[in-house]
Amino acid sequence: MLIGVCGISGVGKNWFCKHLQIINPDLVHLDLDVLCHDILRSDDIKNKVIDLLGSFIIFKSGKYKGDINRRKVAELIYNNKYLMTKYLDIIYTELEIRLDTLFKYNPNGSFILNGALLTQSKYFNKCDITYLIKRKDKNRIDSVMKRDGITKNQLAMRDKNAIDYNENDFTYIVINTK
Repeated sequence: MLIGVCGISGVGKNWFCKHLQIINPDLVHLDLDVLCHDILRSDDIKNKVIDLLGSFIIFKSGKYKGDINRRKVAELIYNNKYLMTKYLDIIYTELEIRLDTLFKYNPNGSFILNGALLTQSKYFNKCDITYLIKRKDKNRIDSVMKRDGITKNQLAMRDKNAIDYNENDFTYIVINTK
């Protein structure tokens, strides 16, 4: 079984997934953001992203030396739909390869696929049930700013290019009132 959970940043996707796991502890929660962060550490993927965006996106020193600076990536891709599309093509191609392998070796598993961009992958249409999580804007804005350490302007830039979900594509709509 595949369950898809979508929603823009800060609506409570992880919170919702934890509740699904309380109801059914056999569900395996796959946070696509976390998987994508891991993918960015692969030398092959890192080199493709550098070719697309430039070497200045790499930390030159400190704790993260050699890693991709995701804030610099965000500044570029959230302002440019072309770069966003190309970047997601790189990341999601690898993500789908990894998910294909996981599902091949766990054909009877039950998984929650949690990701804001799940609708952009082939797996959205393979989900048995899909949830769109929504949240009041004020609560969401405060939560994201605190969690990600970003300003209201940075969040507005991120939101400007966020997916405009079609509610009719989802099995259920969940309103997070927290």
